[in-house]
Amino acid sequence: MDFAEKLNALMDLFSISNSRLAKRLSVDPSLISKWRHGNRLPARSAGYVKEIVFFFYEQYVESDALLQHRLRRILGESAELHLDDSEMALKQFLLEWLIAEENGENQEGMSPSSAQGRQVIQLMQQLMNVEAAPVPQPSMAAPAPIGGNIHQYHLHAGRSGRRKAVIEFLDLVLEMKPPQELLLLSQENLGWMMEDPAFIAEWNRKLTAVLASGHQVTIIHHMDRENDDLLNIMKYWIPLHLTGNVRSWYFPRYRELPFQNTYFIIRNQAAVFASVNEETPEDQYYTFFFRDPLVARILENSYQSLLKECMPLVRFYTATRLESYMEQVVKLEEEAGTWIGWKNGLSGSCLSLPLYEQLMVQEGIKSEERWRRLQLHQKRLEAFRKNIPHFSYVEVLPLNLLNQLSRGTQAVLNPLESFTTKPLRLKEEQVISLLESMVDRLRKYPNYEVYLANKNPLWQDLNMSLGYKENQAALAGSLGPGKERPVTLLTGEGNMTQVFEGFLDTALDSIPGNFRNRQRVIAKLEKVIAYHRNRYQNSWNRG
Repeated sequence: MDFAEKLNALMDLFSISNSRLAKRLSVDPSLISKWRHGNRLPARSAGYVKEIVFFFYEQYVESDALLQHRLRRILGESAELHLDDSEMALKQFLLEWLIAEENGENQEGMSPSSAQGRQVIQLMQQLMNVEAAPVPQPSMAAPAPIGGNIHQYHLHAGRSGRRKAVIEFLDLVLEMKPPQELLLLSQENLGWMMEDPAFIAEWNRKLTAVLASGHQVTIIHHMDRENDDLLNIMKYWIPLHLTGNVRSWYFPRYRELPFQNTYFIIRNQAAVFASVNEETPEDQYYTFFFRDPLVARILENSYQSLLKECMPLVRFYTATRLESYMEQVVKLEEEAGTWIGWKNGLSGSCLSLPLYEQLMVQEGIKSEERWRRLQLHQKRLEAFRKNIPHFSYVEVLPLNLLNQLSRGTQAVLNPLESFTTKPLRLKEEQVISLLESMVDRLRKYPNYEVYLANKNPLWQDLNMSLGYKENQAALAGSLGPGKERPVTLLTGEGNMTQVFEGFLDTALDSIPGNFRNRQRVIAKLEKVIAYHRNRYQNSWNRG
């Protein structure tokens, strides 16, 4: 980003007009316009950039925590910067960010890439100044015999040959006794797979059969792709993860690859391998299929060395792992930064410890499990109190849910909120207690927000819980078929978290103002509370 783009980003974020900034700097608004359009840069001698930094620092301090979170994202800075006791740290960071493109150099006067380039040039210079060694004369003796062992392989030509090799690979797996472990990675563009619908259909059918047979799949996803590829990865692989037989990994650091390799390996049994680069012509596009345990082990060693550099792409938590899921949620909420939770039912974050225990007792949850859940929930409440003075905590509830609760619909905490295998059903007085805790938070903490999601094409078909923790992770949860098979996906991969963050940013901004207004949300919650209090009193009188 150049100076004009950065200034525009700051002014748009805080809704600052040209005239307002001009008044602060004592300049004509037309000058601000020229800066914003890149027609002119601020004169360094006039101190305008420093004044701009002071001005936007004041906006940062006075704004709500969600805007502060968005500024940190623009700056590419972590949430910890916000916790720095010295205001000069942020001012200095903002100043360096604003002028970085203008200077074009880092503090040492040379970028890392330039420094590396200099080292390469110096090395080349040294090598070129070494006296050349004499070139050996070719021997006229008889050629030496070729040593080593002879091994066989099948060679497939072209992109269609690659697809044929992969189908033969899956057929071989299906002939084997489970469980076999498959190791998959394709670093190249997936066009060779996606361009043939008939192949995709057969691949889907046979890979599903492989997983259903009990075979295990480990896949390294090459994430240096466009967002469309990322969404295709999510759309295709997430359902397969639900079998419990797939583990996904990714490289946490971007890397330029001179060769793009493809590995499809059956451990200790067989392997498909190919290697291409951007300039590989179609007539040299070959795929090797080895049905040789030794070659499979050699290629597996290469694969495993790549796997050591990887991190899990996604973690899945099913009904049998809800306690582990709760542990992950607590860890995320303990970290510094903004938290956004998009709910598809009532939220359990406001539960008091006594109410949480009472609900679990009602559902017959054993004492040992109750104790572990209460310990984790205590940590969650403490994390909220620690972070809420500094960072936004946003919860989005379905407006339709509150309307249903006002008409007598049974109130339930689903397993994704209760972290229990059974949903927790709330009585009238328990609904009152939960919603009163939410209202109390809204009145007590300016950084706590509750938004109500009305009908909107952007999310009208969304029947999931979503979560995003600044600089950390994103999650998506579903109750599954018949709301009886809860599962949650959690990822810390940067591209995927950006997809979640981008959607949630757009969604929050699309909620009408009256459904984000604190006082109106409180009024709506109190209306539901009054309805249940009246029902509770009537039932008490009848009893």
